[in-house]
Amino acid sequence: MEINQDYLEVGIVINTFGVKGEVKVMPLTDTPDQLTELKVVYLAKPGGAVKEFEVRKIRTHKKWVILRLKGIDDRDTAGSLKDYNLYVQKEALGELAEDTYYEKDLHGVEVYNTKDEFLGVISDILKTPANDVYEIRAEGGGEILIPAIKDVIKNIDLAANKMIIDPLQGLI
Repeated sequence: MEINQDYLEVGIVINTFGVKGEVKVMPLTDTPDQLTELKVVYLAKPGGAVKEFEVRKIRTHKKWVILRLKGIDDRDTAGSLKDYNLYVQKEALGELAEDTYYEKDLHGVEVYNTKDEFLGVISDILKTPANDVYEIRAEGGGEILIPAIKDVIKNIDLAANKMIIDPLQGLI
């Protein structure tokens, strides 16, 4: 099995939790509670083999997700999963709310202003307390930082790989 666009990275196993084989996962999602209904997860290290696991128990604890997997019954075995990336199939998470996108789907999207002038390509998404910020690799070199707010982002069409923005005065 191979991780492809049908899968999303939703966390990283950072440690064990307790002595019964549970692992502590740092969620990579804004809504870790959505993970508590998962029945199957996939673990892999970058470039490594993918392991499929049936979920025995999953819950949130403070800012972490605590996961118990079938076949992982002790602390030592659970410890061997440290630093594995946690993936799920997109369809397991259900539909996204309107105007909500998976970060990995936005990387590489071409950005244009409202005059249909090409500005660059989204190269990264920065997390800030107020809102996400899209880092755009400009066509002529350099980068442009655009706040991911409705006043700026006018349209996103993933099928066309295109975002239309109306930058605030002084932003570009």
